[in-house]
Amino acid sequence: MRYVGVDGCKYGWVSVCFSSEEIIAVESVGSLISFYSSQALIFVDIPIGLKSEINKIRNCEELARQFLPKNRKSSIFPVPCRESLQAETYSEASCINKAILGKGISKQTWFIIPKIKEIDQFLVQNKQERNKIKESHPEISFQFLNDGKPLKYTKKTENGIIERLHILSQFKPEAEKLYNLGLKKYRRKEIAKDDLLDAMCLAITAELSEIYGKRIPIQPEKDEYGIEMAIHYADLSRLHKKCPKT
Repeated sequence: MRYVGVDGCKYGWVSVCFSSEEIIAVESVGSLISFYSSQALIFVDIPIGLKSEINKIRNCEELARQFLPKNRKSSIFPVPCRESLQAETYSEASCINKAILGKGISKQTWFIIPKIKEIDQFLVQNKQERNKIKESHPEISFQFLNDGKPLKYTKKTENGIIERLHILSQFKPEAEKLYNLGLKKYRRKEIAKDDLLDAMCLAITAELSEIYGKRIPIQPEKDEYGIEMAIHYADLSRLHKKCPKT
């Protein structure tokens, strides 16, 4: 089994797999799935399973924010409804979302709608891949890798990069080496530093989830196409209890 972390980037998608020491950037989700065999578990930082006029229930974000400190809650933003993905402009998407869910969408959400749409269409059309691709979130995942403690620095600062590399290295000693490999392999206008860190975090989280996996909510709803709506993470509290610090 290969455990893969994926984050959206300007190039398209960046994926990290520690077991094969791979950092791969692809332009489409289809290319990503084709690259990895069926023996892979992929954690991706993108909403999976969407609200719609038919089914307006999705509470992952609201519940996940409860885990984060006040200054980090905004990193988990409201997910647009499926109908808004078809809009050609920001104002149109916001109007559609407001008509169906009672509120518009942010510009931040609008900018990633193409990626939300790409993942959504892929999973709607490929039911067999739904157990292979799971939604996760770097802010939640990093905090749980950090013994449940909120991180001190934001990910786009130098201190934030150092802090996150230190956390990742506790689980994968080769993390810094792989991170530097990614920086050399791709330009910053293709993949940002925090894109790499987020993908690395989700790759580790995917692997740990085999034993310590949990999801928000515990009993997730499904959308109108039967796609599960949950944010997956690894709760290491049992691990820390077994291995007290000396």
